Amino acid sequence: MSRQKLFAPCFNASFPTSLTVEEGKNVILPCVVHNVDFNNTVMSWWKERALREIAVGDNISDRRFSIDKSIRGGWSLRITNVSLLDSGVYICQINSKQLREKFIYLSVTGKNIHQLFIPNVTKVFHTF
Repeated sequence: MSRQKLFAPCFNASFPTSLTVEEGKNVILPCVVHNVDFNNTVMSWWKERALREIAVGDNISDRRFSIDKSIRGGWSLRITNVSLLDSGVYICQINSKQLREKFIYLSVTGKNIHQLFIPNVTKVFHTF
């Protein structure tokens, strides 16, 4: 009997459930699962209050999103060039006999005003 059949699917709780990122940067929303056979289980990502899923299996709805599987058991959501509209609650789902969900809150902050209007200044001279 395989390990997946002995233990129920679950999320790795050691990853953060709240992240803050600056607008324009990239972010990975961590979703690492245990006891899941990815060949027989559909994983999905949703944004709360959105009318459409972000990802179901390997099908992605927007080119800015991708699934990061670099960690064993990983089904993390990578978002490139985040915008203020990306702020909100994201849901990683294990779609097995019993639906399991992990909620992650993403807060996107605006760019620092100094970065927008002031070039890299190393010296400032004052004359009176």
